[in-house]
Amino acid sequence: MAKRRGGGAGVNRRTFLKMTGATGAGLLATRSPGLSVAWGASQVEGETPEERAVNGAKALKKTIDLNVLIWGQLYAGTMRELAAEFKQKTGIGIGAIQDVPIGAISGRVMAEAVARSSAFDIVHLGAGMIPTLVNAGYVLPLNKLMERGGMIYRSVGPQSLQTWYHGENYGFVTDGNVMATGLRKDVFENPEERKRFEDQHGKPMKWPETWDDYLELAKFFTRPDLAGVCDIRARKWQSTNYFLMMFHANGGFPFADDMTPTLYNDAGRKAVEWYVGVKPYAPKEIGIWGTSQVIPFAANGGAAMWTFWTGAFGVSERPGSKTQGKWAYGAVPGSRLSGKLVKRSISEPVTTLMVNRRSQNPEAAYWLCQFWAGPKNSTEIVVDPKFKFSDPWAPEHMTDERVIRKYTPQGLEATVKALEVSVPPILLPGFLEYTDLLDKNLADAFAGTIGGDEALKKTEGEWREVTKRIGTKLLVRDLASYKAAFPKVDVPT
Repeated sequence: MAKRRGGGAGVNRRTFLKMTGATGAGLLATRSPGLSVAWGASQVEGETPEERAVNGAKALKKTIDLNVLIWGQLYAGTMRELAAEFKQKTGIGIGAIQDVPIGAISGRVMAEAVARSSAFDIVHLGAGMIPTLVNAGYVLPLNKLMERGGMIYRSVGPQSLQTWYHGENYGFVTDGNVMATGLRKDVFENPEERKRFEDQHGKPMKWPETWDDYLELAKFFTRPDLAGVCDIRARKWQSTNYFLMMFHANGGFPFADDMTPTLYNDAGRKAVEWYVGVKPYAPKEIGIWGTSQVIPFAANGGAAMWTFWTGAFGVSERPGSKTQGKWAYGAVPGSRLSGKLVKRSISEPVTTLMVNRRSQNPEAAYWLCQFWAGPKNSTEIVVDPKFKFSDPWAPEHMTDERVIRKYTPQGLEATVKALEVSVPPILLPGFLEYTDLLDKNLADAFAGTIGGDEALKKTEGEWREVTKRIGTKLLVRDLASYKAAFPKVDVPT
């Protein structure tokens, strides 16, 4: 591994530790046309971003082994094969991989940043950590290198906005990680089930347009041998994503313009009601289950319905799956609380390749990242047969026959719709702390140890302390970046 060395812009340790939960999505640079970056006059020859990455790396005329921090399961398949191809073509490859579980990567990279370490040339983690790492002087702005490489970088929805911070891009998305809804066709489209529903409710059964509809179907489908719904509710498993989808669909936003928390209101109360409301219709263990329990349970036929990261749908569609071909997919439910139908999905974590600005070989690291993230190779990563959870996010992915087969045409259409209306996590300095406090209080409300109103009030009080500790002025400044990463449409097109 490379030795640690100093240098580069940074902040003092005390300031950085105050911001160790920070995340954010910066505004797009003026040159960026909407959600697309496709630079004009490239200084590097080549027909595609991947070819230009190879030619840019070859021009360095160096043999280099780069060190990468990444979750090993993500690197085990196509990413490893592409890195070997890049090494063969350019002399630049991977020397060492530090395998860190996805839930622990943010903390590990923050430790590297505090230490001003050059140990890793490339890190791969959620885009939400970019503002923290920028303020620590850890990650490299990529705009100039993107221009030299003619990098094409665009997303179906606002996901790519999460990698921009104050006009600079700091990473390339590899996984859109968006949520959509799946319903079992053998119950949802069964004529007898549909008649029974209409007899009970006096209306035809239809796709759940709202979260009220979703709970109504969950109750109807629940029986001794079938859970009505199977959605994440366990602490530390990003169950806050469900609350945020519901809250934003209700017209809520977590903070006022002066950073006063705004959870305890109609939008928040209704979101908690829905969040807790699945409990009678879910597996009794749902409060402690993570993805490793939920995905097999649903894919093996244990649930009639789930809202989940769309990569998991690919698991249920694998050859040999007990529910292969038995799912209907569509956009997530929404809300009419604001007076009109609004649907909100969520993209979190948007896993992203970033370059350590203290790397001894930052340009070499950049060219490998561009090679991985170009339109062709990012598609190869999405269709990786060895790893099922790199969700499509770029326009190029949506027309590839292999992606269509993996997700099914309806599943891919649902993914596109979800991407169009996906919101970010709490993209502010203090992201990890704000999210953890909300997670803790939602978990208590789900367990029944506190009420929903108390959970919201308690979270607001704890958030005020976080805001005071980090600094209201800093947070108010970054509200614009946070809001810029939201969708501009109420429902999918």
